[in-house]
Amino acid sequence: MGGMAKSLDEIIALLKQGVGQHLHWFSDDVALRELAAVLCGMANASGGRVLLGISPARGEVVGVRHPQEALDRVFQAALQVEPPLVLPLPQVHGTAQGEVVSVTVPPGLPHVYHLQGRYLIRQGARTETLAPSRLRALLMQRGVVQLDQFCVGSCED
Repeated sequence: MGGMAKSLDEIIALLKQGVGQHLHWFSDDVALRELAAVLCGMANASGGRVLLGISPARGEVVGVRHPQEALDRVFQAALQVEPPLVLPLPQVHGTAQGEVVSVTVPPGLPHVYHLQGRYLIRQGARTETLAPSRLRALLMQRGVVQLDQFCVGSCED
């Protein structure tokens, strides 16, 4: 029982923070594309945590009906992102209200990620499309593109 209390305390502390730059939650039936978009946005920002099994409107634990299926959804969503997101194994936390799946997107991932050609980033509590100037800056910051790869005016071979 002690592990359950610890998990419940941890989940309650996260829920008190509210949805924000580094935290988002969904109910059990989140659309795969919506989950993938948030994971992609966090990967292009500074990481974060996604919880499955939380009522979006009330921010209360409702649990996931089938934890293994929820874990499979997380893996499917991570594989929709390009390049595929390699994340730590999601954790299943047992609470009196049901089980919650916790997914961590670590900060400092090495790539710039996109979902079906859309480069997304986490901005506060929202996931938004990256503006071209921010995309260029992120590409350079992560070493994907270097300034000498761009030609302005005439380029010499």
